[in-house]
Amino acid sequence: MKQASAILGALFAIVLFMSCDKKDDNPPGPGIGGSMSATIDGNAWAATEANLYQPAGVPVEFYGMRNAGSSGSTAVYVHIQSFAGLLDYPFNSGQNWASYVKNNIAYVATSGKTTVTLDNDTFFKASFVFDAADTIGGGGSKTVSGSFSYRKK
Repeated sequence: MKQASAILGALFAIVLFMSCDKKDDNPPGPGIGGSMSATIDGNAWAATEANLYQPAGVPVEFYGMRNAGSSGSTAVYVHIQSFAGLLDYPFNSGQNWASYVKNNIAYVATSGKTTVTLDNDTFFKASFVFDAADTIGGGGSKTVSGSFSYRKK
């Protein structure tokens, strides 16, 4: 009986190994999940967590966060209200928007766009660039540009 279990286990491992993709032309990273990197006011930034919200239909949202829950937390959010595929989506009031948040101060896009470059059953990729003003009236602004990639399965 032990020998039969070992044979079945070996067959399962072989089938599992053979069913795995050997090469992928667009992998954003290992396993399901995402990555986001950006330049914010000329400084390199990389998310420690990135995610995609893409229900059947619209809207589509993606974001990246760094040091979530700490006093130095930062995040970049992008929202596409009327997603229609591989297009440029300008940031404007009420439809598409983006923001950069640092220490609970939100800088909301006043101009810019996101460009979706890949969207299929396995991957989603986009780039973004925007100028943003703070929402508390302090007169601060940020320039943000970067990219996002997400493996769906």
